Amino acid sequence: MANGHSTSCLVGKLVTELEVNYNADKYYQIFKNHEEVSRAIPHIYRSIKVLEGHGKTSGCNKEWCYIHEGKTLILKECTTYNDETRMICHSVVGGDIVNDYKMFNATLLVKGNFSSQVIAIAQPPQPAPIRHSSLCRLAHKSHVSLSKLAEKSHLSFSKRDHKHHFSLKPILHNLAGCDCDARMQDFSPPVPRYVAPSFHGNTVMWIIDYEKMNKDSPVPVSYLAFFHRIILDLNSHFCAYG
Repeated sequence: MANGHSTSCLVGKLVTELEVNYNADKYYQIFKNHEEVSRAIPHIYRSIKVLEGHGKTSGCNKEWCYIHEGKTLILKECTTYNDETRMICHSVVGGDIVNDYKMFNATLLVKGNFSSQVIAIAQPPQPAPIRHSSLCRLAHKSHVSLSKLAEKSHLSFSKRDHKHHFSLKPILHNLAGCDCDARMQDFSPPVPRYVAPSFHGNTVMWIIDYEKMNKDSPVPVSYLAFFHRIILDLNSHFCAYG
């Protein structure tokens, strides 16, 4: 009598989903335009090669070199894209993972409002006003020395020619006493209303559908953590570099 195993103990589904701090459509686009993935998260993906097809159209086959639990592994898969629902399905057809699973599909699904993502928020602090005259600043800082210079100038002219008295003192005193702060108000640039993107409700989900090779094959919980890490690290990358 054959000793069969229930299909339910071999087949399963795992899901991880996170709200992200960036436009979720970027996650879809970076996996569709796969060349950027290994540059964004090289500690997870070493390289991606297109084996068959265009690479950005459904039905193409790609080879992924990735790091999982400290090991460098190879995965070959057939990709299906759905631009309308922002979904990419990677169906494994070869590589190291087929040693444990008859079927392994990793599906990326992103959700969000991709058409309108801006809200108005409070204005940022007003920038410092632009000073209109460097000469005024110089006069304020050098009031004493300039006054002394004016006195000397006055004396030298007086000794030379008693008929023509000329002094810099009144001019320098006027500069030193000018109301720069009052004038600076006229030169403060207008502050535009600040508009910031709102990414509330943008989520990224990875879904693993699998069928184990046998009862001793592990449930792919480690791969769930792997895809969870991808969401987090891409989130950091997008927030830092856009």
